[in-house]
Amino acid sequence: MLKDLGWDSLKVRRTVNRLAIFHKARLGLLALPMNNLQPVRRPSRHHHSNSILHIPTNKDCYKYSFFPRTVRDWNLLPQNITDLEDLKQFKSAALRILRRDD
Repeated sequence: MLKDLGWDSLKVRRTVNRLAIFHKARLGLLALPMNNLQPVRRPSRHHHSNSILHIPTNKDCYKYSFFPRTVRDWNLLPQNITDLEDLKQFKSAALRILRRDD
């Protein structure tokens, strides 16, 4: 039914919205405490220059909370998408990537 209506899955919509909130906060458009997140010191073939250090977690209740989960998804995006400053362009580019993976 979702495909008939042309809708994306709930998982994809939630991920895009989490990434959009993170993107806004990263650009300073949203008052979200980002000072505890540290960038990756040295970009490599696995990390781009906008990558954030992985947040170590011991418990599932924290592992699946906003920051650890979103940092993981953010680091999987290509750099050309994380470099975008326009929110609409960012959301549509992230949606294209997530649709392809879904």
